[in-house]
Amino acid sequence: MLICQESGVRKKNILQVIEWHENGVDFADAFHLAPSNHCLEFYTFDEKFIKKSQNLSGSTVKKPDL
Repeated sequence: MLICQESGVRKKNILQVIEWHENGVDFADAFHLAPSNHCLEFYTFDEKFIKKSQNLSGSTVKKPDL
């Protein structure tokens, strides 16, 4: 979980989570993706999440190379 000092950032992330969830993204997936918007990459093994999350945030969501 990401903890920020600025409450505006948390509020923005929560609103983003709700919007994504209303548009079909799993709540937990949206909850983890929202604060990672500033990251280059977000890794997951969840193929369904990878497909749904394309172009949602500034992060590229992909499966890790093992």
